[in-house]
Amino acid sequence: MAIHIRQGIKGHQVVEVLEGLRLFKNAKPKKIQVVNEPEFISKEIDRWAYEQKVELIFSRPGKPTDNAYIESSNGSFHDEYLNIN
Repeated sequence: MAIHIRQGIKGHQVVEVLEGLRLFKNAKPKKIQVVNEPEFISKEIDRWAYEQKVELIFSRPGKPTDNAYIESSNGSFHDEYLNIN
């Protein structure tokens, strides 16, 4: 529903995208599968998820197969669009 591309994305930027979707498209997930990366384990995301009653499901460290669909999608997006530039 949204793509936010940036080098070195921060937790508050992830919250801004999620909040934008919630406010402007009335879209809020029940659960979000996240990896253990700094932008997803921030206090900002944790607070937003708690306030919005969104469950955060963390992948196990070193187990990209926990989120294989997203990892594959991210890889394809990176190869097909971002490597062009």
